[in-house]
Amino acid sequence: MSRKKKHIAINFEMQDRAQYAAMLYLKNFIKGIFLLPEDIRPEITIVYGGLITENDLADLKGKGFHFFHARDVYRNPVKRFINKISRTVIRKNLLPFVDRHFPAKHIDIIYPCPSRPEVENIPGKIFWKPDFQEKYFPEYFSEETRMNFDHNFRKITDNKNHLLVLSSEDSLNDLRKFFPDHQCSTFVLPFVVFDENYSNPLGNEMRNQVWEKFNIKSDFILVPNQFWPHKNHALVIEAMHRLNLKGECPFIVFTGHTSSERNKKIFSELSDKIKEYKLESKCCFTGFLSKEEQIVLYKSSSFVLQPSLFEGWNTSVEECKAMNKFILCSDIPLHIEQIQTNCAFFKSKDADDLASQLRKYFEQTPEIIAEDYRLNQQRFSERIAQLFQLP
Repeated sequence: MSRKKKHIAINFEMQDRAQYAAMLYLKNFIKGIFLLPEDIRPEITIVYGGLITENDLADLKGKGFHFFHARDVYRNPVKRFINKISRTVIRKNLLPFVDRHFPAKHIDIIYPCPSRPEVENIPGKIFWKPDFQEKYFPEYFSEETRMNFDHNFRKITDNKNHLLVLSSEDSLNDLRKFFPDHQCSTFVLPFVVFDENYSNPLGNEMRNQVWEKFNIKSDFILVPNQFWPHKNHALVIEAMHRLNLKGECPFIVFTGHTSSERNKKIFSELSDKIKEYKLESKCCFTGFLSKEEQIVLYKSSSFVLQPSLFEGWNTSVEECKAMNKFILCSDIPLHIEQIQTNCAFFKSKDADDLASQLRKYFEQTPEIIAEDYRLNQQRFSERIAQLFQLP
């Protein structure tokens, strides 16, 4: 007699485009599930809503998944008005904020678990916190946002029946540091990345097309980060300035959105510095790239630079591991935990040290040690099976 498969809901509800990386994380998570043997592979329902549309999930269609569009019941103005009055009079909502079509009764586990009343009766609620950025950079969050983070997160950590997934041992240390009295169980699950183009050879035609599009005419170093405050672009500009004064500045390609909700002036401030230091001819900004273009730049760069001051688990580092690409990282604990091969580290707040290492590795990139990233992907899949307690 065949065993009934578990039914897992993967929750893609997102209210902020800054959570785009979370959508990519969940897509990679699903690919990890697909590496599991067919006889234990769970049935999957993809729950989506908020800013995530069907178009965002088009690449997941036709793979045997169920899809459910979760409605934002909190946006119903009539219901909000009635409940506002009822809370004043009888101290509770008269009309529950519930999507009555939510398929909770068919689901064994939901991940990452949302703060929706509809999930109350789902037996397996697994939560995820990618990092503790608001604790390290509180100046980039309003006081109200920070208070909401803490209030909602304590609902998770104060419940001994809850399971919280963290992406690194470094994040687990942060949980112990900032929430020493937490009662929830924890599960460390570093993520991996999937793309068949990581292992495909780079053709000259594609390389030339991308270089021409972004007016790249020489060897370059790639900085593949969004322009958020903690990504440490300012230090890169300072290191470039030091090298340029000696006539030794390599060409640097910056990718990623040039806007940040957390500091709307950051890109204009960096641009002003570049003009002040006369570095316009030493760098270019591509803006947001297609995945194919991004991989071309990874592969055709001299090496990748990851200068970030803070990460939960870094996608750029993981992509370099997948492509056996040399990467120069800031020496934050997370980077040291995440990568040990085909890498070097610089002092995260020292422009002179960064300048020295940029020059060193641009002149001669170390010989690459080839590693089989499929082993990382397989370990990730096995950890997912442990997380969901699959047979």
